[in-house]
Amino acid sequence: MNSCLSPRSHTHVTSRCGFATYVLRSGEAEVRVVPALGAKITSLRDLRSGREWLWSAPDGRELRENSAGDAFEAGSMAGIDECVPTIAPSRLGDQMLPDHGEAWARAWTVNKSLLKEGRLHTSLDLECLPLRIERELTLEAAVLTLRYRLINLSSVAQPGFWALHPLFARREGDRIELPCDVADVKVDSQLGLDLPAGAAVAWPSPNAGVNFSTLTNTAGAAWCAKLFVTNPNCNRAAIANDITGDRLDIDFESERRLHLGIWITRGGWNGFDHFALEPTTHAADTPCDADAATDDLLLPHATRSWSIRFSLTASETRSGRLLNKSARTDVGWSSR
Repeated sequence: MNSCLSPRSHTHVTSRCGFATYVLRSGEAEVRVVPALGAKITSLRDLRSGREWLWSAPDGRELRENSAGDAFEAGSMAGIDECVPTIAPSRLGDQMLPDHGEAWARAWTVNKSLLKEGRLHTSLDLECLPLRIERELTLEAAVLTLRYRLINLSSVAQPGFWALHPLFARREGDRIELPCDVADVKVDSQLGLDLPAGAAVAWPSPNAGVNFSTLTNTAGAAWCAKLFVTNPNCNRAAIANDITGDRLDIDFESERRLHLGIWITRGGWNGFDHFALEPTTHAADTPCDADAATDDLLLPHATRSWSIRFSLTASETRSGRLLNKSARTDVGWSSR
């Protein structure tokens, strides 16, 4: 790493489409967050390679306000959203849980007293359920850390559902890496792949034509799939590019197990081409799912904490040789 690059980030506020945008910037990376739009992370950029890791809708739409209950695809469709307390719209008793939850469509509160310490702390009290979600972002060098607390504000147990929803821009050469001990994934839903919903299929290739790791289907037809890793010990994933050498590692830690969802669309959903690696508290898109019911509820007045870490690696070509600036060699990966 270049010793002249500062490992610590500085924070400033700018504006995009009339919305206050908080910028965390180090010598290696830059992150942009819009608290008024669900604390959405609109940009995760590696300043060394110039790669913008996050996807935005190619139709040129600007950032826009939404209300809980709006269809997710009617929103800004960009970057990383927080899905609480569901992804799929569903009914929990007498309460309707909106599409992709409530948190993405509400304005979060910023604790401005922590900004001078390089900590972007935002929070939201939900209206559909008595829950509070808190998130703190820090950026050091090329590592973005997200620390969470989900708090039950009531005297009744509540579903502690949360999912991170990062939409990544696919580039030629990208592939998803999972730990070597991941052998299969559960198909939650799919279109265009002829795979049975609920079935466990081989990772990365459930059949001769499909490779989830390389995001490809030799049949050439539009397709999409939502998957969940079945291995209970999976707490990391990565995106690696064999052409550019760019890499993004995702690690997650929690006092209780987190699951990993994988979303891929190659034209199968609204014609879009992107993918997502989604750490989540439940191996389902709703707390009402039968499988999700086996996960622990958040007890009265209890708090659950966890953290997610994004580590960016940039590479450069010298004398025809690809040099990786911070490649990890301490873990085993499976992608093909």
